[in-house]
Amino acid sequence: MHIDRNAFPQAARIMDILKQKMFMLYKAATFEPRVPMAERVGLLEQVATTLIRGLDADQREARLAGAVQGYIEMSLEFLKLQRELERTGRYLLADERTAFENVYNREGAYGQSGYYLNGLLLAQALWPNHFSFWRLFRDRFASQLPTPTPRVLEVGVGTGFHFGELLSVHPDVRYTGVDVSQKAVDYCRRYVFGETPLPDHIHFVVDSISSGLSAGDQSQDALVMGEVLEHIEDPAGALREMWRVARPGAVFFLTTVVFAAAIDHIYLFENADQIRDLVAHAGWHIENELVLPVYPRDTPDMDRRPMNYAAVLRK
Repeated sequence: MHIDRNAFPQAARIMDILKQKMFMLYKAATFEPRVPMAERVGLLEQVATTLIRGLDADQREARLAGAVQGYIEMSLEFLKLQRELERTGRYLLADERTAFENVYNREGAYGQSGYYLNGLLLAQALWPNHFSFWRLFRDRFASQLPTPTPRVLEVGVGTGFHFGELLSVHPDVRYTGVDVSQKAVDYCRRYVFGETPLPDHIHFVVDSISSGLSAGDQSQDALVMGEVLEHIEDPAGALREMWRVARPGAVFFLTTVVFAAAIDHIYLFENADQIRDLVAHAGWHIENELVLPVYPRDTPDMDRRPMNYAAVLRK
């Protein structure tokens, strides 16, 4: 695929580096038929431009190359762990403490130069399922929030991608970001704000939803929890805790996975109905939903096949 280098210079550079380092992944991203690269290149440019903001030319090149390397390592790791999951029927880890020690508190995985967060950030545009989730977030979640100062709680800030998207639509959002990893909080802050001090209406808390949230009952207008349920031991309890802090009518953007491996996955969903059941039992109503197979020949109703799941929920 040809990328207009004048319109999308950073996206073109990312694809050049990816092609040079790992042609298999370049080909997979470029020739993906479900969501063509022509649709995703604008988001890739946006992510890359934000990633290198404030850096000089040499630093920009190193930052992009490091992000691509992280994407390669994360993608190859998924393929390896997925084969193991399909062989054994279980994830690598079984508890949150081990995940924290092995992943969230490890510089090589979760630091600014760590492969995992860098890989996840580029995957927002390079993986078609994640790109489709971004469109759902933009069109069915962010556009519904009350103005001008919605109260939004995000559990699992990760790379800061969702927060940055939210801030672009609602610059005066009263935001609280919660993550178990200080390294993720630092990465998120840098991605969204660079070296700029945090505004007074933005707050971060290093904590686990498994320990309960500090937010008061019915205190939030909207909630975000991207790729968290599969990382904790009690996802049903987490969904109930999110329901507790949501005001009546609050909207909730949720993503998770079905039978898809990663180094820090703990709770194994075997089909989308298991997610729907937990959501319903916690009191949430599904307004919009996407169940997207990882492998093109699979269908959303299959059991024990890798799927990405996203939904916009309402209390």
